[in-house]
Amino acid sequence: VSGTYQRLADHPFCLDMAEGNLPAEVFQRFVVQCLVLLDDVQKGTSVLAQRTPEGLQEMLMEVASVSRQVSDDLSSQYPQQRELLELGSVRFPCQLDSCFYLSNFIRSTCGTRVLPAGLACIIAFWWILRDMLKEIDVVASQDNPYRPALQAVCSSYTLHTVESLRFLLDAIGESTGDTGRTEIERVFQAMSGLLLNMVEELYPSPPPPPMPGFEQAG
Repeated sequence: VSGTYQRLADHPFCLDMAEGNLPAEVFQRFVVQCLVLLDDVQKGTSVLAQRTPEGLQEMLMEVASVSRQVSDDLSSQYPQQRELLELGSVRFPCQLDSCFYLSNFIRSTCGTRVLPAGLACIIAFWWILRDMLKEIDVVASQDNPYRPALQAVCSSYTLHTVESLRFLLDAIGESTGDTGRTEIERVFQAMSGLLLNMVEELYPSPPPPPMPGFEQAG
């Protein structure tokens, strides 16, 4: 996971966002994908809460509330992006292919009978997205145009909720042994890769320079 996450953190999308140089239309497309995924996470969390012990239900509903609050905050900042979503359709016209696959992964994993996998899916989404944007928020200047959206995702309430659920997931992983830990690791790896694919589709990395001796003849 660390290798994929580092590629995500070092991606030009994140670097240019931190510097305020990311094209506005790219960020607006990113907001649309986030709104789609936040809706999926909110629904997936509610599905998980219906088949978990009472104490865990409360924590999951808090995560659903966080997802709803962040979605509302982003929608208020970018109302036109929210209007692009045709709620109730099978596929949103503005949804990237990578986001569509990520949506399916969230829905299918939360619907599985393997509780650790469903929990890991929700936590991985929030943990990776939050860490990615939190690092950007730390270095972003006060006049960075994307700072309000970053702070909506990285609020102290969001951080506290996700960290609390992460401790719970660690406990579940310990109680389920190697099988549970392997499943959790698989979900985190998949989520990291899917988020990286989405960022790459939004803002493709420039091709690497040719290796010495392999330059194309001009």
